[in-house]
Amino acid sequence: MEAELRERLDEIEKLKLQLEKEKKLLDVRVTERTRELSEAKEAMESASMKLKASEIKFPGAGQPFPCRYLQTTPEGIVLEANPAILKALGFESVEQINKVGLINLYANADDRERFVSAVKSGPVSDFETRFRCADGRIIDVSLSGNLVRDDSGQTEVYRRNFRRYHRIQES
Repeated sequence: MEAELRERLDEIEKLKLQLEKEKKLLDVRVTERTRELSEAKEAMESASMKLKASEIKFPGAGQPFPCRYLQTTPEGIVLEANPAILKALGFESVEQINKVGLINLYANADDRERFVSAVKSGPVSDFETRFRCADGRIIDVSLSGNLVRDDSGQTEVYRRNFRRYHRIQES
């Protein structure tokens, strides 16, 4: 009976050791998985912040039609233009637009001043004007825009979102 009892105690001791080993392995796995989940959460938060920043930078980008967007300085220098607006206007780069000059994109130069004046009063929607494309064609555009101020309140950039456009038939 004593031998049988000793045998069972040895078996229990082996099971305890195996249980401790499994517990340590489980602890390692839980720690690894927690780290993986934390990294995934950080990546998702980072992606979410980048998405929010891009939504601010390119308003309307998630809409079902191509967003045509550009950002300029108060002096009219184009800082950014997305591919959709470059294509719509027939330019290959921001540099090409700046060579022509933003003022020269407006078929009526007074429209730029009217738009800038309106944006200074607050966000503007559906400002109807006409733009001259790289090949000389004139297109109707509906601009929406706002200005962004720096920390000191100075105007930093104007943002323009071309909500729609269509070609004007030339006679």
